[in-house]
Amino acid sequence: MTMNQTTDAQAQLFSKAPDDQEQRAEADTVQRVDPSLCIPWRGNARHSQEFCPRRSADLLDSIAREGQRIPIIVRRSNEVSGHYEIIAGMRRHAAISLLVTRGHDLELKVKLISVDDEEAWRISEAENAGRQDVTPLQRARSWHWAMTQFHEGRQDRLAEAVGKDVATVSRTLSLLNVPQAILDVLLDPESMSINFASKLQAGLSDDTRRGAALMRARQIRELELRLPGPKLLEELFLEGDQLTAQRCIDLDDVNEIAKVRLVRKADRSLSLKVKPLNQDLTKRERTALLRSIEKALSAALDS
Repeated sequence: MTMNQTTDAQAQLFSKAPDDQEQRAEADTVQRVDPSLCIPWRGNARHSQEFCPRRSADLLDSIAREGQRIPIIVRRSNEVSGHYEIIAGMRRHAAISLLVTRGHDLELKVKLISVDDEEAWRISEAENAGRQDVTPLQRARSWHWAMTQFHEGRQDRLAEAVGKDVATVSRTLSLLNVPQAILDVLLDPESMSINFASKLQAGLSDDTRRGAALMRARQIRELELRLPGPKLLEELFLEGDQLTAQRCIDLDDVNEIAKVRLVRKADRSLSLKVKPLNQDLTKRERTALLRSIEKALSAALDS
């Protein structure tokens, strides 16, 4: 089965039968529309995802060369007149929108269907279920929305709807319980893993450790640091009181003259490392290097 057939099969599987012939004909229609008329649907797991051209280079190249082969699935918007809500196909829509701004003469192929919110969510969930580029946090938001909208807030009913066990659903939804103070110092909150959230939740279950961890999170933020998940867990639950986190600043404006790294430690002290690439620097190079270091130190001391 091709990807196009799979997408069509999803629409046929989850779509409710239209009430009249006009709706039935519309539900089977593939149209070409202006990409600007299509807006994200709130129930789509990807609705808040920022499109990354670098990560989607293959998709952009494919559409630029061969055009759009697989229509996206949309329904008419009840909130914005003349617009369509994207149920499935957010990346294709974003890619074509970007290509249009780059001068490509493209319209968006859409499969227009008539479904309610619950059926629309089922279609969106079916398309996104096996995709690696849907983050756990995006999936958690989508599942929580569906749980409150269609399943009376019950995780067991949501688990049945998505074909997962209750424990998996619970771990995924736990991503939504991470305190904002910790999200503020996490390097990439949107890519937060379930493993990180589980370990964090275990560490925060004790009131004393929770208070200490949140205090350390505020200290890390004062240092203007963002740390990857494993390093952040290490810092939040240190046995002692002293943070080990540090901020490293490489001076790129003099990277042809010397390797310069300014390190700001947790105790707010500064460490400067300078390694000239050539021991015989000219007077002009020495002046440029000293000015760059002075500027970086001044900025670090003022912050």
